[in-house]
Amino acid sequence: MATVDLQQRDLTSDAEPIGLGQALNAALGPVASLKLTVALFAMAIFLILASTLAQVEKDIWQVIDDYYRAWWAWIDFKLFVPPSFWKALFDSPAPQIPGGFFFPGGALIGSLMALNLLAAHLVRFQVQARGWRLVSGLLVMLAGIVLTALIVLSGNNPQGLQGEAWISYQVLWWLFLAGLVGSCAASAYGVVRLDPKRKKTRWLLGAAVLLQGVLIGYLFSRGTEGRLSDSSMRILWQLTQGGAAAAVLLAGCLLVFKKRAGVVLLHGGVGLMMFGGFLVDRTAVEGQLQMQEGETVNYVQDIRTVELAVVDRSGADEDRVTVIPKSLLVNAAETGDPIRDERLPFDVKVDQFFQNSSLRRVKPNDANRADSGLGKDWIAEEARPGSGTDSDSKVDFTAAYVTLLPKNDGEPLGTYLVGIIFSTENAGQTVTVGDKSYELALRFKRTYKPYKFQLIDVRKDDYLGTDTPRNYSSDVHLVDPTRNVDRELRIWMNNPLRFAGETFYQSGYHRDPQTQVEGTTLAVVTNTGWMIPYISCMFVAMGMLAHFWITLVRFLQRAEREVGVAARDVPGQAVRGTKQEGKKSGDSGPLPLASRPVALLDGAAPLAFGIVAVAWAVIAARPESVKEDEFDLAAFGRLPIVADGRIKPLDTLARTSLLVLSNRQYYEDHNERHQPAIKWLLDVMARPETAFTHRVFKIDNLDVQELVGLERRQHFRYAPSEFLPKLDKLTEQAELAHKKDAADVTVYDKKVLELEKKLGVLDLLLQSFSPPNLRPDHARDDLMQAISRQQALKSRHPPLTVPPTSADGTWDTFASAWTKNLVKTTFLNQDADEPTEAMTRIVVAYAKDDAKEFNKEVAKYRAWLEENTPADLNVTRTDFEAFFNRFQPFGVARGMYILAFALGMAAFLVSFLMSVKPLQYSAVTVALVAF
Repeated sequence: MATVDLQQRDLTSDAEPIGLGQALNAALGPVASLKLTVALFAMAIFLILASTLAQVEKDIWQVIDDYYRAWWAWIDFKLFVPPSFWKALFDSPAPQIPGGFFFPGGALIGSLMALNLLAAHLVRFQVQARGWRLVSGLLVMLAGIVLTALIVLSGNNPQGLQGEAWISYQVLWWLFLAGLVGSCAASAYGVVRLDPKRKKTRWLLGAAVLLQGVLIGYLFSRGTEGRLSDSSMRILWQLTQGGAAAAVLLAGCLLVFKKRAGVVLLHGGVGLMMFGGFLVDRTAVEGQLQMQEGETVNYVQDIRTVELAVVDRSGADEDRVTVIPKSLLVNAAETGDPIRDERLPFDVKVDQFFQNSSLRRVKPNDANRADSGLGKDWIAEEARPGSGTDSDSKVDFTAAYVTLLPKNDGEPLGTYLVGIIFSTENAGQTVTVGDKSYELALRFKRTYKPYKFQLIDVRKDDYLGTDTPRNYSSDVHLVDPTRNVDRELRIWMNNPLRFAGETFYQSGYHRDPQTQVEGTTLAVVTNTGWMIPYISCMFVAMGMLAHFWITLVRFLQRAEREVGVAARDVPGQAVRGTKQEGKKSGDSGPLPLASRPVALLDGAAPLAFGIVAVAWAVIAARPESVKEDEFDLAAFGRLPIVADGRIKPLDTLARTSLLVLSNRQYYEDHNERHQPAIKWLLDVMARPETAFTHRVFKIDNLDVQELVGLERRQHFRYAPSEFLPKLDKLTEQAELAHKKDAADVTVYDKKVLELEKKLGVLDLLLQSFSPPNLRPDHARDDLMQAISRQQALKSRHPPLTVPPTSADGTWDTFASAWTKNLVKTTFLNQDADEPTEAMTRIVVAYAKDDAKEFNKEVAKYRAWLEENTPADLNVTRTDFEAFFNRFQPFGVARGMYILAFALGMAAFLVSFLMSVKPLQYSAVTVALVAF
């Protein structure tokens, strides 16, 4: 047997590590300990748990101050007995456990994490270079740090408007494509030039070429449509800048740390992210800028805190405003001491301070603290402050009763009720001191700016068929004399304005319910380090990729060397006379006969399993054949409908609706055969009496079953006809559940409300698809009532089946379109609406159980849609979605992954009996097909 001796290669660095000294390493060792890292992460997780529970009673901003910005946090014991959990488990109020304990706050834990990360760098990531390589690496790293700082600072321009990228987005896009093509070409070059024996590396590069080629082909085939939007290009530009800094730092790390370069850069990105969080916490300022169309505003307000403002408007050119911050108001309310200041025209005594309040009109026998101003007509009552768990995210309406005292010890000027609700309604109160008048208002904290915004126009774009906003946009006129800026600009969602070191985000839209004047809300953020997250993400991404690539290359080289050694050491390859003469060293020759079946099995088994996996996917994707006398439900399911704010196929509506009712996308008929969701939806549209007999409602709560008179059965699915006779009992219990506070709602109440919601889904479908029943002798009255009901139905955002026939038309429900079509053809003598007529013929054919007519009308309607496609309809997209629903690729892939896992486990179990390569290769092949 031939043997080959290989020299042991030194896979480590050719330079000895340069440490920081044993003494320093010993000192930093405990700080760099991984145990400390795990302990800090555990403490952080516990702090997050406690702060999350605290949001039941506290506002999110108070929680941030008390738990994350504090060095030590006070944690109450009662937090760990949540009222809702206790109520659900023991059906009794949660006990109020007194006391608590101090725990390291976010500031302390974060600081220790930063020290731990820095110490780990100094101890573990030792310098691997010397001489000029070390000097060069340090200089390159310094250049990367300087470049990073410049990129961060370039994102903040306190002198004026932040401009666009210094290259156009179109050029940036072409550079991105060029980089993608270059990467693909480099990978292809590697496939061609690599040694043929390095099969694994070549296969890996070949896969990279394939993936990149597919992406390049797709992007180029889309043309201009394939280019990212301006919003996305802005993000790409910011990531490109971060990537440039990361590339420079990676080059320096490769020179200094060699194979550990990726890990060093990765941890540097984490450290930069932590520094960015600290910088934001200490320097960022947030506020809001609210204005109505035509209004000009020169201040930013903070809705998280309030101030009491005393305004002197006697000046000819400007108002003199003196404000009392919230902290002084709260302290004065607690101590009872009046607030005195020489800048105030009077002293202020805070009688009561409510963080949140509700107002009501004064009743005849009410004891009213206020004797002046608006408080004579209104009374403020304390309300629970908003908490972090509130779903409505409402702002606290802070209020206070204040008594104004003259500077000289005379009679009080009066007791006033001041509140946020008054300032938001621009309801001012006047206080007269001597011969001067002052305005008194409790308002959100304001910060006045040297610039001013005027709102020219604000727009709200909704998702199709709903009033859910898809986009807000504001046209504003910006004037800043100090920076010589006078421009009209547009701000919209995901496209903020950066000006004077601040960022203005489009965050809200409102319409005055009385005047119908539109208004906008801009979130204003002062954050000098807003570029840091983009840069740190690129540091982490590039560090991970570099480390993965370095490790992968080393692994492949080692594996290929081992394969080469094994090939030269196969039994039976003894040197025989001159037959081996002239052969190159390492040429292993043909495989022995005993090894050939194993080699064949190594290739045949993965191929067979790969064919099975591909066939599995093809069969799942293949459309079902439809006989001439069968309903083509798939074709009907591809027809478009508007629901949940977008156009989708009817099949999607059927599946999602049935999923809500039954927790699955099919139902079982009376013969226990699976039927598709689209058939159930067709029954709802054309045969409601039949639809009511399908067992599609899952009711698994025994108490609810008893409430509506149902008997327990397997799978807990029932037909509406089985429990509708006792619907009044369900309605009664649902009304009682709605009246309860969230903390008092039981599991039974939740299940009652869940069934009520399911019935609401069915009712919405019925009202959307059912034309009105007009009595011959009361046709006009019935028609008017139907139109009124259909108008009211719009507030529930029903599915819209009928597309418009004109460019300015809108989608409509089948019931409403049918009614309008009846009015047009019967009373107005106008032409019938073609899509409405087509849908009517389809529904009638199904109701008559006429499959041929049904299929013919579906095909005709489909042809009409292709010839008269509405502007917002993409037929190809809806067809693909219907195909995706039928294909269920995630379910198919899940099955393949299970098969791959089973093959892998089988390889593990039989590894001591036989060669496991066929099983291993088969598992990988099936997993790749699934991927």
